[in-house]
Amino acid sequence: MKTSTLLKKAQAVLLERGLAKLTLRDDRGRVCAFGALREALCGDAKGHRVGMGEKLCAVGAVLADANSLSTDVAPSTAVVSFNNHSATTLGDVLQAFDAGITYARAMEGR
Repeated sequence: MKTSTLLKKAQAVLLERGLAKLTLRDDRGRVCAFGALREALCGDAKGHRVGMGEKLCAVGAVLADANSLSTDVAPSTAVVSFNNHSATTLGDVLQAFDAGITYARAMEGR
């Protein structure tokens, strides 16, 4: 699955479920940024499949680069920190995904 497609599907999951913090999926069904990506990849925010870790790291790097998130830590850690920050809203995360989709499409030549 192309990175832009994965980001778009994950963004739809966030819109449908809402934003969770400090967990992939909370007891109300809300998901964090990486929970939404996992849901888009394998159908379960807490699920796993072979090769998923590599894809999540790559997509995390796209999100981090597109949004100029901290370069002092691994890109996926920067995305998690952004998601979990007390001031970050669902709207902020959706905008970050928009930027990531645009960035990924440019990288994909679209």
